[in-house]
Amino acid sequence: IEDTYRRNGRTPVHLIGPDNVGVPINSMALAKPRNTPNPFSDFTNIEFALPKAGITRIRVYSMVGEQVWSTSLQGKQGLNSIPFNAGALENGAYLYKVESGSRSWTSRMVINR
Repeated sequence: IEDTYRRNGRTPVHLIGPDNVGVPINSMALAKPRNTPNPFSDFTNIEFALPKAGITRIRVYSMVGEQVWSTSLQGKQGLNSIPFNAGALENGAYLYKVESGSRSWTSRMVINR
């Protein structure tokens, strides 16, 4: 799938591609989160960048919208890396949402044991 970009004045760019779910991108906000490795079997690191330090919440959802994990932390300015243990979660795709201040980003991770 090719990435699709759209810009409308001051509206953030929207990106739709194989590694995300079409959420706003704003260079002054959160940098696109990613998890490495992906796919993974038991452990992965959720990585994201913040323009300034602040309370950050990370939530993981099943594909039917059930929240299966969450954490809150004091994110630092710049690159942050949070370990995630899949524990007893079943194989499959999950969405995770990183929120800091008024900004949020959603991305996808795959558990493959």
